[in-house]
Amino acid sequence: MFNYIKASLSVILFLNSILIFSQSEYNLYNFPFSKISADYQSINSYKKIEANLKNKSSDNLSIDVPCGTVFKNSNSGEQNLVVIFRETIYLDARERRSREITTACMDASKRAPTNHSNWTVDNDRAIGDLIRFYHNNISIISIMTGAEHHATKEKKAAFLQMSVWAYYDADKKYILSFATKYMFNGNKEEAELFVDATLPLIKIFTNYYKEFNKD
Repeated sequence: MFNYIKASLSVILFLNSILIFSQSEYNLYNFPFSKISADYQSINSYKKIEANLKNKSSDNLSIDVPCGTVFKNSNSGEQNLVVIFRETIYLDARERRSREITTACMDASKRAPTNHSNWTVDNDRAIGDLIRFYHNNISIISIMTGAEHHATKEKKAAFLQMSVWAYYDADKKYILSFATKYMFNGNKEEAELFVDATLPLIKIFTNYYKEFNKD
């Protein structure tokens, strides 16, 4: 009986390994349109966007959505969005699949995206490296800036949002205005407390990043 179970497990592992290695791998910002169709739907938020993918091929596909993937908004008065948590989307042959992707806005002086599907996808390696540095060094960054600011995915997203703004040298007045309207439902006092408490921590993080990556 034991030998039968052992043999069965070996077969399962072998089949799984075949499945894994038979997958074709692509990035969301650079895939063959002959195999994949995609559209992107914003949902009245800067915090996430929905990717709707269809595998047009007979292959199993793996779509990587790395940090730094940028969704470019066709409306010049609205935010572009950047991915702050890496995702991988698996598509079986001929499969359709939707996935909500966590994002941050890239320009605090612009409006949050409205509900539309007019997006193109690109990649910003530099901001992606900053976000990946955060994830790869979260233990040290938590010690430096306070673990309470990184305790949940939501808090990490808020910290990364501020980091993206700081990276692009956003004016504090725009950060405060955006935070008041979209993060604190119009409560300017709470927004000011958040921005005043977080921005100095963000500078600690970004300075650490720059020092770590100094030539």
